[in-house]
Amino acid sequence: LPWRNGRFDPQALEHELVSSERTEAAFREWNERRGSRTMAFCVSQRHADWMAAHFRAQGVAAVAVHTGAESAPREQSLDQLRTGEVEVVFAVDLFNEGVDVPEVDTVLLLRPTSSPVLFLQQVGRGLRLSAGKDALTIVDFVGNHRSFLLPLRTLAGLAGPGSDLRRALTTGDFSLPQGCSVNYSLEATDRLLDLLPVPTRALEDFVSIWYAEHGTRPTALQAFLAGRNPAAAKDGWFSLLARLQVLGPEETGAVAREAKLLLEVQQASMNKSYKMVALRAWLLADPDLTGQTVLRNAAVARTLILRDPRLTADLVTRELPDVRGASETAWTSYWRKWPLEHLVGKGSFRLAGDTFGLTRAAQDPALLSELLHELVDWKLSAYLTRTMLGRLRLRVSHSSGRPIVRFDRVRDAGLPEGVTAVVMDDLMYEADFRKIALNVVREFGGGANVLPDVLRGWFGADVGLPGTAFEVEIFQEAGSWHVEPYRPMAGALRAAE
Repeated sequence: LPWRNGRFDPQALEHELVSSERTEAAFREWNERRGSRTMAFCVSQRHADWMAAHFRAQGVAAVAVHTGAESAPREQSLDQLRTGEVEVVFAVDLFNEGVDVPEVDTVLLLRPTSSPVLFLQQVGRGLRLSAGKDALTIVDFVGNHRSFLLPLRTLAGLAGPGSDLRRALTTGDFSLPQGCSVNYSLEATDRLLDLLPVPTRALEDFVSIWYAEHGTRPTALQAFLAGRNPAAAKDGWFSLLARLQVLGPEETGAVAREAKLLLEVQQASMNKSYKMVALRAWLLADPDLTGQTVLRNAAVARTLILRDPRLTADLVTRELPDVRGASETAWTSYWRKWPLEHLVGKGSFRLAGDTFGLTRAAQDPALLSELLHELVDWKLSAYLTRTMLGRLRLRVSHSSGRPIVRFDRVRDAGLPEGVTAVVMDDLMYEADFRKIALNVVREFGGGANVLPDVLRGWFGADVGLPGTAFEVEIFQEAGSWHVEPYRPMAGALRAAE
């Protein structure tokens, strides 16, 4: 079926669903599991009328309720469902919410949806308590696209952020609350396992699922804050979005025209924050991207730096020990020498005399500025979260697919060496800090390595795999080393214009 803008083509979907073979299969699955009162959700008025007619032909009291002329009376149908005179109400966009029929003990899902909100609304029609009703049965008869894993993710999410869908599908153990269970037929289980994201596609699958849920693409910063690494897209973050077809037509054209510039900014090295600050100052004060004097860029950049203590501390060097107190001449000379001269030379930026800007005119300056702002937001925030004072941030990587914590003893000076007591989740463990990694954490006295399970519990099943950017914090407190999950916040978002 054609898949456009986060959903199936409505006409093609209706044509596929209104078929005797599929209808009979839906009736058979429902009849094997049914209760006494069912609320069923359909994709269109024709679909609802078709299903009601087929069920009536099998001797079931069924009606179709929608906004069309052929609809059964809405309130009367609900009253008859309450009393049991009607066994099934087939609805179209009417009873997702705001309807109170506690007697409903079966929900039949015949409408594909990529929205977890809509899925929960439909399921919620049967979650009210009622005398003589001890369970709700949900017959979910749709699910042949990757985004339809979302209802499964929603259910598995009840078990917590570390729930592993592949393990749950294989073992049948979803760790749901007492009294709840989920069962998939063997064929459905095989199909779902095929659709589960491949671990090495963590970034791509995050983008696809986000787009299916929200109807818009994520920004690079949103991906980073969700524990994904936009830098894993080696051909560029925006090229990845174009390949996944989640950009609008204008963005797609701009990305194709400016691929070299966007990749150059994405891959710019950052030993200090000042390159991204210089680009931020240029974008803010030169909206037409026609060029900016070094004096103007330096002045705007200094204002941005002095607004954020982290940036101020990051820019203190032996050559310039006082950002605030430096003279205009000294500051402008320093700014030209370091970020601006280091930004040119790759082909996209120039420094001609006293003017900094692009080597060629932008075709759509406003759109290009937005794309560049997005990269600067992400890179500057990622840099600042790595360099915040007081705690060390260590990235979670993997060894043979198992998550470990990697570090650089030159950059991360002060880390313990060898077997060291650490506190994780308020429990004391023995951690073995090797030359470049922490890969073993055990309870005192020996036992199994608990580090992979702890990291997966903190971040999820794909932690450490390519395309992810999860980090832990390690610090000393009250004489003990502590290891905690790092939950990034937006470090330095766009300053007020």
